[in-house]
Amino acid sequence: MGIAGMTCEMLNELPDYGVKSPWFNLPAGQEHYRLLRYLGHHFERCGDIGTYQGYSALALSEGCKNVISWDVRNNELFHGETSIDFRIGDCTKDPDLLKCDLIVLDVDHSGKFEKRLIDHLLLMDWHGTIIADDIYLPTLRPWWDSLQAEKYDITHIGHYTGTGLIYL
Repeated sequence: MGIAGMTCEMLNELPDYGVKSPWFNLPAGQEHYRLLRYLGHHFERCGDIGTYQGYSALALSEGCKNVISWDVRNNELFHGETSIDFRIGDCTKDPDLLKCDLIVLDVDHSGKFEKRLIDHLLLMDWHGTIIADDIYLPTLRPWWDSLQAEKYDITHIGHYTGTGLIYL
């Protein structure tokens, strides 16, 4: 079964993860962390772009042992014992980005960086899976609608503000 065919029931069977957060263990369809936890078990190298507090990277790291999380500035990162490689800087300048087979994209939601990232990945002939967060936000919807790639709206198992699945 592909990712787009998954159900909330399947993801909600995952036990709560030991993170003290008001949203991390919410059901699939409200938050996307259960989806990311599931996906982490099915990919070798995962990238998280837009670290913020590091929860997406943490969810991926439950199964994926090679997780890199990029942000353009230092944020309030999740502090705990993990194998996550947190990096500050432009991920498109880091050759390790192209080694990731799954990328979670959750940045400033303007659509500008999202477009630049996709253009960069296409130029570099990268092939993999991207999970885009917040595709229903008015500032990000034009980018999502104009995206010329195989894509699926998987909000039903992701984040209520919109979760997109992109195959490049």
